[in-house]
Amino acid sequence: MSFVRIVPKSDDDPFPYDDAKRLLLIEDSDCIFEQADLRPMIEAGRRMGWPEALIRANEELQQRGRCFKFEIQREPCLNGTLFEDNVMFELSNSTSDEDALREINRLATQLNLKVFHH
Repeated sequence: MSFVRIVPKSDDDPFPYDDAKRLLLIEDSDCIFEQADLRPMIEAGRRMGWPEALIRANEELQQRGRCFKFEIQREPCLNGTLFEDNVMFELSNSTSDEDALREINRLATQLNLKVFHH
């Protein structure tokens, strides 16, 4: 599995959270959109030795309740997580990933963001 994020073009640019959320929800009326549970990631970070500041930042992110998991049911079936400052898409490394990347690039263009590949 690989990940692609859409992020602001520079560190000084704001992330259009509300517009990103709206676009993800509009893309498909059958979009599954639910609160993200970051606790397993935070616990894994503790075990891996994350700095305390990073753990606290993620705990605060969880408490604010502005992170959502999503799964768009139509092709190319995008899924991932909307964070406060980016959208992370999960790719399965299949042949349909080319279509998914085209859709991610389209969303990034609409939101005036850049695509970052992990």
